[in-house]
Amino acid sequence: MAWDRERFAAKIKPAKGPNACHRWTGAHDAHGYGAVYLDGRQHKAHRVAWEMERGTIATGTRVKACEKHRDCVRVEHLSLVADSGPLPARRSERTGKARGHKRLRGNAWQLVAYAGTDPKTKRERYAYATFRGSEKQADRALGRLVREVDDGRHKPGSETTVEALMVRWLDNVRPNLSPSTVESYEGWSRRAIVPKLGTVPVTKLDVATLEDFYRTLVAEGLAPLSVRHVHAIIRRALVSAQRWGWIVQNPAALAEPPRSTSVEKKPPTATEARAFLAWCAENDADLGTLLRVAAISGARRGELVGLRWSDLDFDAGVLTIARALVDAGGKITQKKPKSGKLRRLVLDPVTLDVLRAHQAAEAEKAEFFETAFDDDGPMFTTAPGEGWTPGALSKRYARAQDAAGFGPTLHDWRHFSATVALAAGNTPRQVADRLGHSTPVITMTTYAHSLPAADARLADDLAAALDG
Repeated sequence: MAWDRERFAAKIKPAKGPNACHRWTGAHDAHGYGAVYLDGRQHKAHRVAWEMERGTIATGTRVKACEKHRDCVRVEHLSLVADSGPLPARRSERTGKARGHKRLRGNAWQLVAYAGTDPKTKRERYAYATFRGSEKQADRALGRLVREVDDGRHKPGSETTVEALMVRWLDNVRPNLSPSTVESYEGWSRRAIVPKLGTVPVTKLDVATLEDFYRTLVAEGLAPLSVRHVHAIIRRALVSAQRWGWIVQNPAALAEPPRSTSVEKKPPTATEARAFLAWCAENDADLGTLLRVAAISGARRGELVGLRWSDLDFDAGVLTIARALVDAGGKITQKKPKSGKLRRLVLDPVTLDVLRAHQAAEAEKAEFFETAFDDDGPMFTTAPGEGWTPGALSKRYARAQDAAGFGPTLHDWRHFSATVALAAGNTPRQVADRLGHSTPVITMTTYAHSLPAADARLADDLAAALDG
């Protein structure tokens, strides 16, 4: 192939990394490969790159494209393989059926490509994909699907059901998730996904089926926010199915779950918080101490029961949130805080005095049980060395609520911490750092309603600038 090297090189986007792809910026064919026009004919750019670098390829061989990008022309990413011959005809030679077709289902196209017969069952197999766009774009997507089947890069996987996908995906992600997250995913899979979609082949799961499924869940009384959680789980599982070659396109990426309206957080007022703490001081001092720490620190339930005396520096007045306890399937495990980072929080003198009194009470408890007080032991215990668990804290708090006849929810103490801090004029960045939010955006999205006073001050400042 007599191709001008300078002209060819001018259409290559240089790679930035040592092993990154050199992408073709010129014309592309319908299947996404780089296209070079020479002597009135179209050639694949990666083949041209190979032959310019290593010479003309022998008959019966072809240049296999880069597995990451079809338009990559970096020779190190290409390989020489045996040519499997011309592509199959657009129709099956045995049945005469079209090799690919499309049909409009709702607002999306279902693409179907003939994938030969199953060697065991002798039944015809088909590869499916869902596409949203114009009919012309759908035709091009169908062409890509047929080509992927021809190249062996798409496995029909007609025998793989949604239930089998969920089992394999959960086993695959389990090591990278916290036990409580895995338990949540397994619960949604067991209660919602598998009962209704479990027998559906993954290749036949399309946008219309998913959106019908979401509507059914809402009609059965599941909150829209919970349905969105289910949708997120299905989408993540299908991302893996796509990576494994079971499907070409992820239908959950196109499906629209129901909208959920955010519920405004209603934390306790300062008067309500003081009243409940006063009741705890008379009836359950240990719980009252924990709730004061919750209000001052904004710590989560698992972080509160995970506190140890070594996390508190009385001299510096600093409390470190270093871990959280998780109750998954009756087994208590320890993990890093949700953000993955330690939080060092300054405490006020009154809270430090409350914790000193609590430490003295814990030392007396250890003496009663005739054991040494552990300076690195749990901060809140039922017996020396036996710390509270997340579930035990929730039950103890519920009993206190019932006995008092009033009181916010346990998580509302975290909301109290956030809303009071924001209303007092602290910046979202400061509050996010104290609460352990990964970004202030989460803080503002959750607690924006807590800033009317700050907004009023802003209005006054703007008016003062105008009015002098």
